Amino acid sequence: MKAILLYGAETWLLNGTETQRLETAHHKWLRRILNISWKDMVHNESIRKQTNEEKMELSVQERRLRRLVHVQRMSDDRIAKHVLHGILEERRKRGQPRVTWQHVIIKDTEMGGLSWEQALSLAADRRECRHWIAQCARHAEDKNKVR
Repeated sequence: MKAILLYGAETWLLNGTETQRLETAHHKWLRRILNISWKDMVHNESIRKQTNEEKMELSVQERRLRRLVHVQRMSDDRIAKHVLHGILEERRKRGQPRVTWQHVIIKDTEMGGLSWEQALSLAADRRECRHWIAQCARHAEDKNKVR
């Protein structure tokens, strides 16, 4: 179920409402699996502890970071790498600037304690990348607990 729910999540740019909808769908499925009704007044936190699941927001963040590392390791002639590092040469329309995947992934790397440049240079070492991505997810989870 989780794989279906997160299909293509590495490219998502989620706002607060979409994140909440994703969490709601996930909790609904977990409740159905555990046969717990909303009438039973069981908190989502306790359901996540029972199933040993993390928040969907953290899963999406982890997938985005894994995609960043994967694309960074690609050869320089690949389109995905051009898109990651490229800047579109079009005139910006009026209003607030659009949030891009690169903006979101920069925030994700900063949550892990690295700058954009450090994250890109770290991509060459697979073992260190895995450790760093797991550390980012734990750090983000700790920040969410404080809120």
